[in-house]
Amino acid sequence: MRNFPQLRENTTIKHTGAIEPHGEENNSFSVKMKQTSNEGGEKEGLAIAERKAVDALAVELTSLGLSYVDSVNLWISMKSKPALLFCGPSGGFSDSLSSAISHTLVGENSWQSQRFQGHPWWSEKSNNAGRLMMAQQRFTSIRLRSFLAEAAEAENSNQLFFALLIGISRAELQEYFVYLPRQIQTLGGILELPFDISSDPTPYPENMYLIATINLDYELATELEVFDTCTLIYTEDLSSIKPDPILSEPVSPLSIQEILNRRRRFTLVGSLETLSRLDGNYTQLGALTEIMTLLEMHNIQPRIGMVKDAYLFYANSWDALGQGLFDENPSVNTHWVEDFWFQQSVIPRLLNRSLNDRALRNDFLRLLTRNYPRSYRQLTRFLDRARVVTSVLQLD
Repeated sequence: MRNFPQLRENTTIKHTGAIEPHGEENNSFSVKMKQTSNEGGEKEGLAIAERKAVDALAVELTSLGLSYVDSVNLWISMKSKPALLFCGPSGGFSDSLSSAISHTLVGENSWQSQRFQGHPWWSEKSNNAGRLMMAQQRFTSIRLRSFLAEAAEAENSNQLFFALLIGISRAELQEYFVYLPRQIQTLGGILELPFDISSDPTPYPENMYLIATINLDYELATELEVFDTCTLIYTEDLSSIKPDPILSEPVSPLSIQEILNRRRRFTLVGSLETLSRLDGNYTQLGALTEIMTLLEMHNIQPRIGMVKDAYLFYANSWDALGQGLFDENPSVNTHWVEDFWFQQSVIPRLLNRSLNDRALRNDFLRLLTRNYPRSYRQLTRFLDRARVVTSVLQLD
């Protein structure tokens, strides 16, 4: 889990993208600035400065017809995972959106933002399109790994790097968002092409972000298992960018000891630092542990992405969300995060399993109707699109 660059009070965002680390105990970054505020108000300053960063992004995205709330949710998604995937019809919108994000944060003409053309048009005009596509994919892989290695250099640790993969194919999606992350997980880093087994893999740089566009329907994209590494946004349906707040009663708060007891069952969950950063707001953690307990009851091993994303998503966002950064009511901010996590992680992975397991489906739907009504509607939409008989949604 990474933190997107957070700015401090009295910070002016410059398009140079120059950043410097807060300290050894914090992996987040802040843009270089004049520091005029005292350290005692640092937490409040971070929230104020992050609002400035969102404002800067919103200015760039306004010309594309996106609202301030759209910019907020794009910001949250970029804080939570190292990659964004815009799926939908090919054309100017997705490309302009991805370019606007990188231009806002690193500058329009910066060498730190590189554009990679996927699935080039000229390959389809050849008698040997398959061979040309393989050559193009290998060439792009070499460039991308080289760019990743450049971002990992110590002297570049104070810079942001964006790789824009425009119009990629399904094969390229698997290459860049499935095979490459798997290599990183297995080897502990990136091997540049051509592979040099004798050298140590390059750790994935914390200052590196991937933004890709693909001409693919949302339903098909959800089947490709890319949720562990990237946030999926369907550009033809802005509701996928704008998760509206969940208007529901909060779950019963658990004591800190109850949460710790439940969390001990899931060894993949992050450190206790997560709890300390939530400043005693354990209600949302109670809801998440309830979900994890449900999975355990049905012998479903929680995947690393599901558990880690859930808890660290809160820890990563709470400093800003708790200050009412995106809404005057902090509980609304919490609902935004919960809803976003459900759409991106829980629902796609539990959908098929819940269709074949009636007990799990009923338990899961009860949980959604009680605490997450919008996610319940999202699940029913998935079921309808899958042409499942509506009777399967009836609770026992």
